[in-house]
Amino acid sequence: LEARGSVTDGPRAPVPRAAPFAVRARVVAPRNLWVRAEDATLELGLSDDFRVVATDTTRVYGTVLVRRGQVDVLGRKFVLEPQSSITFGGAIDAPRFDVKARYESEATGVTVFVTLGGTTDEPSFALTSNPPHPQ
Repeated sequence: LEARGSVTDGPRAPVPRAAPFAVRARVVAPRNLWVRAEDATLELGLSDDFRVVATDTTRVYGTVLVRRGQVDVLGRKFVLEPQSSITFGGAIDAPRFDVKARYESEATGVTVFVTLGGTTDEPSFALTSNPPHPQ
């Protein structure tokens, strides 16, 4: 065998840049999206306008709707309210939360309500009960 040079001999041609890509997907799933974990079971749905746009970054638009579900926190079963939602306005890491859950204690007759709102940068959290108790 005789070596006759390498692919690096001579001037290099410029490498063409790949054309920018974009993927736009409208996602239709009004219900029956299940999330199951050791401490949670949720049925979710997506708003009619839910869509994902993938270019150099992925952007998400629309609302994830809680249809039903429960989350176990410190051994207590909190039921998520069906009007709870998480809304995306573009950045996937900056959703707006509007989540409400309740825990009903049969032993004491007290119902505890938890509300999570705001964004990941500026969250809000409220804890109330019926009958009212001091926090």
